[in-house]
Amino acid sequence: EEGGSWQESMVFLAEIRGSTLQLSPITHSAAVSCSAQSDAWYQGLATIAIARIEGLEVDISVMNAEISGCATACEWRLAHSLLKEMAVWANVITYNTVILAYRECSQWRRGVSTCMDMQRRSFEPDVVTYTMVVSMNGGNGSRGSGKLDPWRQAVAVLWFMQSDSVCPNALTYDGVASVCALSLNWHVAMKLLSEQSTSSKDLSTDSESTWPTVVWACEAS
Repeated sequence: EEGGSWQESMVFLAEIRGSTLQLSPITHSAAVSCSAQSDAWYQGLATIAIARIEGLEVDISVMNAEISGCATACEWRLAHSLLKEMAVWANVITYNTVILAYRECSQWRRGVSTCMDMQRRSFEPDVVTYTMVVSMNGGNGSRGSGKLDPWRQAVAVLWFMQSDSVCPNALTYDGVASVCALSLNWHVAMKLLSEQSTSSKDLSTDSESTWPTVVWACEAS
């Protein structure tokens, strides 16, 4: 799979179909994943459709690979549609990948809604889930929910995360602090970065770019 093109994977599938060998879900998963990595998400959808026509089981790894391709291509509507199609057999990876698609397309409200839907379906959002939702607020200065400013939204997500006993990591703190700084709330950003340091969390690489943003916010205020 690594280093191969999606065209080569499609040729490989065709050769197997023309032989006496039997196709398996693993083979289709590799082909779909290769298509996703090559930004050929549409070919991945075709591969899934053909597999179903042939009566092959399309397992969760195949669907997650295709959703990942949709996220990379900023096709959030397709990612959302695939999530609905998967229904009860989606997993945390599925939800996180769909939220990634929403993040790439600046669909903050949909990301939050999906995070809440996870909990309704008895899936626990993890640190990856919350960190992606937080990072959705940094794209612009508009009000993502129509009620709260972006920095308040980010802080609220951090609070909900902690109330769910999910420990924020350095990227989470950096994401919230960056949103606060871009909203010129430098004092909140500094408090968060200080909290990150005192809680014995390693400073991430992103912190090196967050502090200059905080300094800029101080100067602009």
